[in-house]
Amino acid sequence: MNSLLVLGNSLPHVKTRKQRFRIALMFGVFVFVFLWIFQPFGLAEIQFNKIPIIAGFAFITIVVTVVFTSFRIRSKHPRSIADLIKTSFYITGVISFLNWLYSYTLQCYSIKHSILVYLLDSLAIGLFPVVFLVFYLWMQATKPNTFNKTTENTSTLNASISVKVSKDESLSLTVNKIICAKSSGNYLEIYSENGKSYIKHLIRYPLYKFYNDLENNDFFFHCHKSYIINSKHLIKLRGNAKQKEVLLELLDFWIPISRSFDTTKLNFPYNK
Repeated sequence: MNSLLVLGNSLPHVKTRKQRFRIALMFGVFVFVFLWIFQPFGLAEIQFNKIPIIAGFAFITIVVTVVFTSFRIRSKHPRSIADLIKTSFYITGVISFLNWLYSYTLQCYSIKHSILVYLLDSLAIGLFPVVFLVFYLWMQATKPNTFNKTTENTSTLNASISVKVSKDESLSLTVNKIICAKSSGNYLEIYSENGKSYIKHLIRYPLYKFYNDLENNDFFFHCHKSYIINSKHLIKLRGNAKQKEVLLELLDFWIPISRSFDTTKLNFPYNK
């Protein structure tokens, strides 16, 4: 039972491109070093161009990890250890298949094996960095106030962000006054405080990029594929396990919450 509870524990979210690339690069370097030292797949029999061939396997690992996580990781809420392990198996399967194809494009018959061999070897090799990553994120999650931060960081919240609307125009917003952001096709609707009401800014800007602009603020959550909310403006939460919605200050509409989003991480309601 304890093992199942541990697998369900939440992990900090790997949310920025820089973080994803750093993790992918770490995996790639590990693969390169591992293959160079132990030389599986028949690499020990290769006499020429061994380093470029090994680098090719490492490059596949980096590209697949970056691409896969870029499409799969889009929400603010923490993921569980079980979810991370499942994702790692998906990535390993894709890497194994591409490694198998890569080996057949080379003129080195010593490294041409069945796809099952590549799958088993890739799982064995990938076990070490995955365990390290899970341990690292778990350590981050056990730090106090990782998510339930109720003490307002004034310098961060009162800071401004600048969103480049066009080549010669930028939109400057005070972080604390941003209520929410909504994806609307190719456009982004940003709702911010304006006295006792709100003002809506409509700009051509992707939601995920705006979310990355807010990466250093723990009060913003990507609670739905089309919404980012500032949890400092939460008023009310309603709904059931199938459908939940939140109401934010000054807004006259409810915002949907994805079923996979853990609303307990909002620490609702905040003390102001």
